[in-house]
Amino acid sequence: YARSDLEKLIFSLATRGAILEPTEDKRLYGNSEKVAKELGNLGRRDFSGVNSEEAYSRYQLQMAELHNRLEQSIVPRDKFIAGWINRRLRDGETGVLIIGANHRVQDFLDPNIEFEVINSELMSEIGESRGLQGFEGSHLSRERR
Repeated sequence: YARSDLEKLIFSLATRGAILEPTEDKRLYGNSEKVAKELGNLGRRDFSGVNSEEAYSRYQLQMAELHNRLEQSIVPRDKFIAGWINRRLRDGETGVLIIGANHRVQDFLDPNIEFEVINSELMSEIGESRGLQGFEGSHLSRERR
């Protein structure tokens, strides 16, 4: 079966000896997912037959509130993930965290952990160097010094 580029990267790292470990708290992740679904459902509302300025204003307010709730639900997740990395990453080790761009895990990492965002171009180069043509991935690497 065809694998996604992300699956190919993870498989490539694992076959080279990388240890794969989950970093999320399922409960915290579930809270974010609920808000994201609410936001998605609200975003699909059809206003084609609504001529009310008031209805549209209510819609905009609801969207803003859900965006705020989503952002607020990500902070505890980021703190949990950073705490996990702070405890698990040993001196001289390098870790890779693949996560959405709206996360700010780096804000909660110990100061002796070096943080580097890996942008799409760099991820593409990394992927291609490992035989993963056209790879576009996410986020960051860490090294505890």
